Amino acid sequence: MTVTSTRADTEDLDLDGETNDYISDSVCFTVLEVIIKQGGVDITDTTQDVIVGEKISLVGDLLPDDVVFMPEDIISTIWTIPEKRIKDYVADKDFAKAYELEEGDLDDSSVDFYWVDGADNRDVSYTFTINGKDFIADATFDVKRPDALIDTELGDVDVGTTFGYWALSFGKKEIKPGIEFTKTVNVPAGFAGDTQWVQVVDDTTRRFRVESTGDWYRFEKFNACDTVYPYPPVTDLTTNDSPLIGLEGQDLYGNPVDLDGATMDDNFTMYLMFKPDGVGNIWVPLRRVSWGWTGECLKAGSTWNGTDLVDDDKWANNDVDCIHHPQWIQNIEPVEWIKEP
Repeated sequence: MTVTSTRADTEDLDLDGETNDYISDSVCFTVLEVIIKQGGVDITDTTQDVIVGEKISLVGDLLPDDVVFMPEDIISTIWTIPEKRIKDYVADKDFAKAYELEEGDLDDSSVDFYWVDGADNRDVSYTFTINGKDFIADATFDVKRPDALIDTELGDVDVGTTFGYWALSFGKKEIKPGIEFTKTVNVPAGFAGDTQWVQVVDDTTRRFRVESTGDWYRFEKFNACDTVYPYPPVTDLTTNDSPLIGLEGQDLYGNPVDLDGATMDDNFTMYLMFKPDGVGNIWVPLRRVSWGWTGECLKAGSTWNGTDLVDDDKWANNDVDCIHHPQWIQNIEPVEWIKEP
């Protein structure tokens, strides 16, 4: 694309670079070319193959690079980048957030971003405006994305011994987990990368009753990372979870107490994430599964037994495509019990 003047008062000049009705001897003009560079290479009017999570660094450039503009020239630039793209994603066990591209990120001559969803024929444009006239350079991107699925298998809610102590649990991790996740991932040809699991506690309410006093204690949290980041795998293809509340408890001072009741109400989302090989690339979501369970137990006799479970439920939705990053504001730990009024 070309512009044939840098003078704001040259009304007789045609800024489209086609014809000029009049050029005064006193008018100095320069032909400008607007291009898009990636990695120092001109990619204007070409198609590039990239993958989700890959860092895309673009520069809008003008040729010749030694052009001098007049003080009265009014100049602006803007990038147009189709969704879904973000500026960055940061995560640890205590905080995670996806940062969106803001207006100030798009009006500079360079831009860095990451695509989260895939699609071919995505047109990115860089617009250089001088004195109200737009000049546009385009580049096309075919954004690839792995195909993925998550299969789940559910266990049972139970009152019994797990790892040697009594608990109200969803599954028994050492025998059959409460929920098991199995992934299938196919990365597009020409690309490589890693996957990881991430689990978010959407909300949890856990309660127990002290036998000697009848007092109930409660623990609640929401929008939290489930203990560790990333969530640990069990095998190359699987991970699992078996949440529980111990029935051999302790009071607020850490002293052991006998319990005669407990309830659990957990809601989680498990994410399957992908990060392509390469410097500066980020994790992006592929699939997610929402799941949860509830349980209530009351001790009927002097000791706990398997018949003390009085209510339970369990569920897992089918996995769904996901283009929104897992985000949280805290960790589920520490667990702090509060005495109910």
